[in-house]
Formats: sequence, C-alpha cells, structure tokens
Amino acid sequence: MGLPDTPENMKLAEMKAKQIEFDILAGHFDETLARYKLQTMLSVVAPDITPKITPTLKEVWEKYLDPTPILSCDRGLSGLS
Repeated sequence: MGLPDTPENMKLAEMKAKQIEFDILAGHFDETLARYKLQTMLSVVAPDITPKITPTLKEVWEKYLDPTPILSCDRGLSGLS
C-alpha cells in the first residue's frame, strides 16, 4: 500500500484485504482495483494558510483603556439589574 509499517497501517491493509476477499466471494470484485486504492478511503484537507495576526502590546493596552463597553449578548446593558 506504500505506507509506513505501523500497527494502524497494518490494520488498514488487513481491512482492505478483507474487503477484496468479500468482493470476490460476492462477485463484485473490481478488476481495475480503483475501488481498493487508498485515495478512495481518505479525504484531503486543505491547510489553513491564513496568517495569524497577533496584536502588539500597544494595541492590547489601547483596547484595555478603551471606555467603550464590550457587550457579549443581544440584550445590551438593559438586561443588567
């Protein structure tokens, strides 16, 4: 299968062999082997390449000193008693 020899990959290879064996017995064997390729079992995840912007100490300090209240709910300040 072209994978490193690990217990997880060994289990994957055994499962693939069982699938091929079952398909042969059931009369559904794919002679092109396309059904049994590893790519059909894995999904590709695109990496997150968006840059992470860390605020400077000055920006954090200015935000701390900002008198504008930060509301965390839709009710605003009227919900406070």
